[in-house]
Amino acid sequence: MKRSGIGSFMIKQSIGITLLQSDNAGCRFMTVDAYNTEEAVNLYLKNGFQRLIIKEEKDNVPMYMDLIKTAVRLV
Repeated sequence: MKRSGIGSFMIKQSIGITLLQSDNAGCRFMTVDAYNTEEAVNLYLKNGFQRLIIKEEKDNVPMYMDLIKTAVRLV
């Protein structure tokens, strides 16, 4: 189902649910460990995540999203 939009839809749904709960739970950042492939990393970059800069290479790429900046963009 690659390139069908399902991955972006699932990420956006997760962000929406997290934003709804962020006031109650005090969430500020959302994090993921993306597979270290160009396709996976680009999916998250396209959906507003940023790479967390680390010095060593791993199987996964840590990424994060600032929910406050995301919420402001959505308003």
